[in-house]
Amino acid sequence: MRSSRSRKKTKAVSDHPLIKVQLDERTTITIRKMEMLKFWKERYPAAKVISA
Repeated sequence: MRSSRSRKKTKAVSDHPLIKVQLDERTTITIRKMEMLKFWKERYPAAKVISA
């Protein structure tokens, strides 16, 4: 039987800084490129950057 040890999760290495965007009161997403902000602004006009 195997023991129920959990594996270590590896973090993704990224060259780009991560940008947090608040779409509405409840929803916050993380994007890598500012170009993606344009995409989300079309769907959620009230979207705003909360950290860059």
